[in-house]
Amino acid sequence: MPRKHFLFTIIILCVLCFSAPHLYSSDHSAEEVNNIITAVETKLLELKKSGAEDYAKEDLLEIERRISGSRELLKKDNEDQAYFEINIGKLYFKKIEARKQLFDAEIEYSELKNSLK
Repeated sequence: MPRKHFLFTIIILCVLCFSAPHLYSSDHSAEEVNNIITAVETKLLELKKSGAEDYAKEDLLEIERRISGSRELLKKDNEDQAYFEINIGKLYFKKIEARKQLFDAEIEYSELKNSLK
């Protein structure tokens, strides 16, 4: 019995090793990651120019940290980690959009409240 289990385990391990070669190679190129970083930097600058620092300063700083982290990972030839790092930074744009809606709603509420006095 134990020998059957051992052989079965070896066969399963071989199948897993040969069926998942993507685990050993980079799925994302440095060029792809650099293009994403450039797009994120462009959007970040646009948000800063539009006054997003008034309502989302910490989120903007987090995006900047993600950009720096992604660049550092690229220097270490960790393209996949850099890709995921910058994509996490991209997700902060959704959070900033939500903060903008909340910010605008609070202003609208305050104006409405003041007009009723």
